[in-house]
Amino acid sequence: MARAQTIQIFLPSGNPQGLRQAEITTRTVQVFDIPRASLSEFLAMEQAHQVGVYFLFSDTSDTDERAECYIGETDDIGKRLRQHESKKLFWTRALVAISLTASWTKTHVRYFEAKAVRVAKDNGRYAVKNGNDGYANMHMPLPLQADCDEFFETISVLTATLGFPILRPLKSKQDTPHANILHVRGLKDTTSGSYSDEGLTVFAGTQIVPQNAKWRPYPAIAAQREALLDDGVLQQDESGAIVFAKDHLFPTPSGAACVIRGRSANGWEQWRDGQNQRLDAIVDRTGTQEEVP
Repeated sequence: MARAQTIQIFLPSGNPQGLRQAEITTRTVQVFDIPRASLSEFLAMEQAHQVGVYFLFSDTSDTDERAECYIGETDDIGKRLRQHESKKLFWTRALVAISLTASWTKTHVRYFEAKAVRVAKDNGRYAVKNGNDGYANMHMPLPLQADCDEFFETISVLTATLGFPILRPLKSKQDTPHANILHVRGLKDTTSGSYSDEGLTVFAGTQIVPQNAKWRPYPAIAAQREALLDDGVLQQDESGAIVFAKDHLFPTPSGAACVIRGRSANGWEQWRDGQNQRLDAIVDRTGTQEEVP
């Protein structure tokens, strides 16, 4: 169960869009949010040369694709980010987690990296660019693993607080009030999802509409379907239908509707509640669906 926590966010330059550092006041983990343009500012800080784990994020604010993320660990954060500045061109922001007491070792951060890759791929919020599956063959004493898991939970909370919930699970269908479950118009028996300020989560089991000669082909949507098949998000079930094998977050309702229908679709009109109300009619003014007890 979630509990109240006090999180302190410090702006070294005073710019809320620039470099930020966050910590839970009773913990020893510190996370830096570093815009690529502010990398030099971070490199000038003494914390830049510690052992740590990092996340590189792309910017997809002008597209309907999931943001990409690469996860890594190093014994010198600053040196590694400087290398990635020239070798990895996709990222626009980096999140870096270090120990306030400088007590982490290579064992700690290798564990964080492996677990973060595994959790991030399972959650599916971001397109994780790591080639490995996150299952590192590591042996460590149970007390050390318990410490690492506690540190990891703090990293999860702080990265989410800074706007990158890569390590937080999606809200499942079982955790969603029945009245807040949505369906695509005309496909109530085969589709389900929910809307939040993050986007539209399509629930596992939702079927996509087979390609239909009635509609002209949409190469971009077909390519997105293929990518989801390659990632294992879409799979063929026993009946031959293509379904979502796990919950999947789309940045926009329209992106989700397009993949399901296989053609251009307005998600604000297509997604309906149990009373057939359109999504744009049932979201509140803040842009999130009102919770129904």
